[in-house]
Amino acid sequence: MTIHDQTPQDNPHEPPEDFAGMFIDYCTPQEIGVLGEWIAMRWLIACGYLVEAAHSFDLTAGSPDTKQVHKIEVKTARMSADGTYQFVLFKLGHTDHQRADYIVLLCLTPDGEVVPFVIPASATALMTKITIPTDPRTYRGQWQLYRQQTGMLVLK
Repeated sequence: MTIHDQTPQDNPHEPPEDFAGMFIDYCTPQEIGVLGEWIAMRWLIACGYLVEAAHSFDLTAGSPDTKQVHKIEVKTARMSADGTYQFVLFKLGHTDHQRADYIVLLCLTPDGEVVPFVIPASATALMTKITIPTDPRTYRGQWQLYRQQTGMLVLK
């Protein structure tokens, strides 16, 4: 399912599910980031997590079963001109993935699909960026083990 295929919600105060697909080409990097946090929050809630926006990282997600609270850094990228998806994990004074338990990478494909990767922060300890060099749906590389189903985010 792509962003374009989803139907609008009944709540008139909430943007339709295809909002990202309609405007993605016109968004600034900051707007892409906010959109990614919104998508991640909705998917986590759909999977049963209790989610809140946070300050030092993007989100907290609590598991109602275990009562464990996870700190989450969300990174969102469109395909760049060279066909890659590039995520900045650390930028002094701006972003630091090392404060989080999980990093959620969201690849926004040109056809409107959002492909998620949920990576434990410990797997990226000294890295400053991650690049997905090909189509994230068929990508075979270091991060493929962390790819998850569109519409769901499981912290494991």
